Amino acid sequence: MMRRLALAALLALGACERSAGSPAPAKPSETTATSGSAAPTGSTMRTEGFDEALLAAAAPGALAGQVLDGSRRAAQNVIVYLTEAAPKTHYPPPAQAALIDQRDKAFVPRILAVLAGTKVAFKNSDLVLHNVYSRSHTKTFDLGAYPREETRSALFEEAGRVDVFCAIHTNMHAVILVMDNPYFATIDARGYFEIRGLSPGPHTLRVWSEQSDEQEVHVEIASNRPTILKHTLP
Repeated sequence: MMRRLALAALLALGACERSAGSPAPAKPSETTATSGSAAPTGSTMRTEGFDEALLAAAAPGALAGQVLDGSRRAAQNVIVYLTEAAPKTHYPPPAQAALIDQRDKAFVPRILAVLAGTKVAFKNSDLVLHNVYSRSHTKTFDLGAYPREETRSALFEEAGRVDVFCAIHTNMHAVILVMDNPYFATIDARGYFEIRGLSPGPHTLRVWSEQSDEQEVHVEIASNRPTILKHTLP
């Protein structure tokens, strides 16, 4: 009897020692993102500050530049244009119409610059009806209601701003700036623009955006090198 009790005690002591020496089960790993973490693959990150390499690649004689917003990142929906041109000069409009699509109940693009005399086509890519119209002084029109995959157009003959809406979806809004000369550009996703064909010498530009008042900029165009404009919106 005593021998069986001693053996049971020894077995219990060995089990305790093995349990105490066994490693604890591993916990799931936890990762904490920090301000220095890289952006996830596929995410969109707007670079801060001017891209000197991008600006250095501009063509000789061109006016090129970048427009940044108040956070020093690439601005959006900005148009840069020349305010003066040769007097009484006729600039023939492009033969092909400019296009504004209607997708997900929004105008795409929402901001468009065109030369006076340009036709703008408004395509409906939605399943619902749209009715494009404007009551602007520069251009008044109403294209009526039309269904998906149909396109209707309007001719923009006079320079100025045209605010465009949809009579069915009141939240839809686009702005068309009609220019009296072809020396204008809409900035891209990098905030970059380039205007070619300007004569050497002093020129006055305007920087237009919805987020701030229109600003006037004076530049001196060189013939043998690019003229670089670095502009930050207020």
